[in-house]
Amino acid sequence: MRFLLCPALPTEKEKKDYGLLSNKIEEAYNICISCWTYDRHNACDESIMNWKCYGKDAYRLETTIGNLIGCIRPTNKDIIVCPVKYEKNEYDGSVYNAIFRKYISYQDEQELRLVLLSTAEYELVDIDVNKLVNKIRLSPFYSPIHNRNMKEELEHSFPFLSSKVELSHLYEDE
Repeated sequence: MRFLLCPALPTEKEKKDYGLLSNKIEEAYNICISCWTYDRHNACDESIMNWKCYGKDAYRLETTIGNLIGCIRPTNKDIIVCPVKYEKNEYDGSVYNAIFRKYISYQDEQELRLVLLSTAEYELVDIDVNKLVNKIRLSPFYSPIHNRNMKEELEHSFPFLSSKVELSHLYEDE
């Protein structure tokens, strides 16, 4: 397995390696991107902004970077794990920047991206869900009764989720 982590302050060797990686990204036929919110300080376990933008009718899957990487069963594909960099600069047209950079107005997302590079038309990544899921948080936009029923259903249907499904504490009236 090859995971390439993008450090905040790369060494000269890492800069060279990332140059080679940029070439691989440019050559990849398919790029699969999995986006995650990255809370570096564990300051907030939920964001009403993220719920409103991305998941009114969804569930929030919580994990760690270690579990995210560790849940992927061995593969010979290149997988990159890197936080998105938010800047004021205009987009320069490179695929690398299209994947790992966003305009500064999106910085509240605090996004971490897991990217699989491939030249195949179809990829299946084998994951261990038991390692991936630390917690599932149910949407604050459903009623507490609906979410309690969903919690029971999820835990009954997927026993490994027992004690991992939680109700949101951010309930709001729409």
